[in-house]
Amino acid sequence: MPSPIIILSPSKTLRSPVQASHLTSRPDSPWATLQGKPPFFQGDSHALRTSLASLSPGALMEYFHISQSLAETVRANLAQEQPLPAWTLYAGEAFKTLDLPTLSPGAARLASQNLGILSALYGYLGPTDRILPYRLDLTLPPPPGSSLEKQSQSLRSFWQPRITQHLNDLVVQTRSPLVISLASQEFHSLINPQGLSVPLLQIDFLQAGGRKISARAKQARGLFARWYLQQAGDSGTEPAIPQTTHTPTRPGGTRDARIAPCLSETRDAPIAPVPQGLPEILDLILAFRETGYQPLEVRSLPGQQTHPTHQPEQSCPSSLACTSGNQNRPGTTGQDSSRTGGPRPRSRVADNSIPAGPRTDALSRLKAELLQGLQPGREGSLVFIQEEV
Repeated sequence: MPSPIIILSPSKTLRSPVQASHLTSRPDSPWATLQGKPPFFQGDSHALRTSLASLSPGALMEYFHISQSLAETVRANLAQEQPLPAWTLYAGEAFKTLDLPTLSPGAARLASQNLGILSALYGYLGPTDRILPYRLDLTLPPPPGSSLEKQSQSLRSFWQPRITQHLNDLVVQTRSPLVISLASQEFHSLINPQGLSVPLLQIDFLQAGGRKISARAKQARGLFARWYLQQAGDSGTEPAIPQTTHTPTRPGGTRDARIAPCLSETRDAPIAPVPQGLPEILDLILAFRETGYQPLEVRSLPGQQTHPTHQPEQSCPSSLACTSGNQNRPGTTGQDSSRTGGPRPRSRVADNSIPAGPRTDALSRLKAELLQGLQPGREGSLVFIQEEV
């Protein structure tokens, strides 16, 4: 079964070179047999790094808006000459739960091909790409005096077309029918869905009650990535829910409003052929509910790169499909502090009275909405909400 390309944000928290080197020296490591390689955009990253290394401590403090002690750390990182695999260096919240060093051999092999880390310095990284410790925020302009300063006004505008095209190349190499973004909104914006040859699915995570807590969301992203890689990478794993693509109804033809009070009315309209392997991938994505996260909501955003600012309270346009709890329950809204792309759209809170059992009809409806909305050049969004303990 083909697997999606899974995208993560980088983390500012890095292991020390000594700690990272220790991980590479373990003979029992699942990564021991996987060949390291230079980053794909090595030339561009070298130009950026050289420009940063030429800055004085005071210029680094001004450019990064950081203290003198942090500027000294940045200079120490820029002085490093021994590159290490990316999987050994990143140590933020998402990478703690992803725990790349302890993946199974099959999951590590899949990650080496299908897991990508977006970076303001390196553009796109695979886990085995050999890199140097760094600090560079995507919101910053190109370093003063760099060749990139003449090409783009921002690192985002420089990287977006390059990363999007690179993803298209990877899609051909891996035969992936889908790109899954687990990145923060800041790094998610480096992907142009209209320029992709396959659909883009952004997955996000809420806490019980519909709350968005930055650290917990990052941990859930890593947990999802690990779960998917372990399930798909280990041989003999089967999708955990029925492969049903039609839209079941309750007796008498009515839908269960507790789970899906608001669904697209164009479900029977002709749609493009489903890419090979996509239904099975969606089965596995929705099976993530086994970890205690229930799929709450699906949105299809044809031809858009950003989310709508709000969600209709009574009905959905034909391009929007959503599932939620009882419509009489109060909604929730808030700012995702881990993202810089503005507030998240309104999301009604899931009805906790719904049993946490198979819920086959609701899951089938979710899958049908995803299959209809996920077309090349389109971006969809799937939200999971953690069950109350």
